[in-house]
This record gives sequence, C-alpha cells and structure tokens, in this order.
Amino acid sequence: MKLNSETFYTLQQKITRAFNKIKHFLLPDNTLSRGQPLSVRIIDTITLGVFRHQYGIEIKKDLYDLFRPECSCKTLVVNLNRFALLVLFIISPLVKENRKNADIVKYTDSTDIPVCLVKNARHHQNHA
Repeated sequence: MKLNSETFYTLQQKITRAFNKIKHFLLPDNTLSRGQPLSVRIIDTITLGVFRHQYGIEIKKDLYDLFRPECSCKTLVVNLNRFALLVLFIISPLVKENRKNADIVKYTDSTDIPVCLVKNARHHQNHA
C-alpha cells in the first residue's frame, strides 16, 4: 500500500488483535486455505473498510485511489462486500474497549436540520 498513515496502521493493529481472537470461531480452518490466495489479506480489506467509514470516504474507488492495493478496484470492492459481516464481529469488541476509555461528559448538537419544504417540517421532528 502506498499511503504511510500512522492512523491506518494503528487501526490495523487493533483489528488484527480482534480478528485473531475470533477467527477460529467464525471461519472454519479450510475457509482461508481454499482456492486462489487473496491479493489483499483479509485484515487489510477489513481495515480499509473501517478506515473508509471512519473518515467518510463515500466512494470505494476513492479508497482504492488513496491506498492503491495490489489488486484491481473491482477485486477490492468484491472483497469489501465479502468480508463486511466479519466487520460486525470485529468491531463489537473494539466498541466495548472504547467505551471504557470514553469521556464522562457527552455533547449534543442541537442545530436545526434543514428540510426540503416547510410544510414537511413537522414530519422531520425527533420524537423521543
């Protein structure tokens, strides 16, 4: 990968630790050894997917252009979609870990949300 990002590698280390803890429960032993070897490791694919959402990269092609992994853009997109369910199981322990380090004080943004028409404003209210 072309980008030397400390944030990416820190995220990759966290995901690697979480993945190694759960991979025996989620993936049978023959799943990773079947077929042709992946051009981008599962860990790298999952890290790219999480990085994409963390930094608001909307288009997967932009993610591909940013990192330039050793595969085609289509292969990266297929792998991102293929391992999306694994992200759920990997992110859950990370979220729990981050809750321990969360600040006690929480902030709420109360700015108005613009709506398309004033007559529709009552439908866009937050009913808590």
